[in-house]
Amino acid sequence: MRLVGWASSIHKWLALIVGVQMLLWVASGLFFALYPIERVRSEHRIAEAGQAGLDVSALRAPQELAALLPEAPTRISYERGVRGEQLAVAEFAARKPILISLADGRVLSPLDEAAATRIAQVYVAA
Repeated sequence: MRLVGWASSIHKWLALIVGVQMLLWVASGLFFALYPIERVRSEHRIAEAGQAGLDVSALRAPQELAALLPEAPTRISYERGVRGEQLAVAEFAARKPILISLADGRVLSPLDEAAATRIAQVYVAA
């Protein structure tokens, strides 16, 4: 008789714990079903970026850029920066990418905290 009472008590507590967990799953599932997924993902905070082309006359040859780097890159791409400046991104097999200013050939990587904050502020709407 004692075993039945003990089993009944454990069964009640396990049912309560599992029941609360199921209730939380249902409530969170209902929230995510009713709340717009764009808001859940914070997509409403991403600023719209305009597409600006690159000035082809200002582009430097990949060989010229490779000479500025510590090793040969696997890929070089050209992009426009957040303030409209033209940049090259050199990617490597075993190290982080390096950012190069095409205006003066300066290696900009690694970015300091202020530059990283400015870039983040451009991409996130207030």
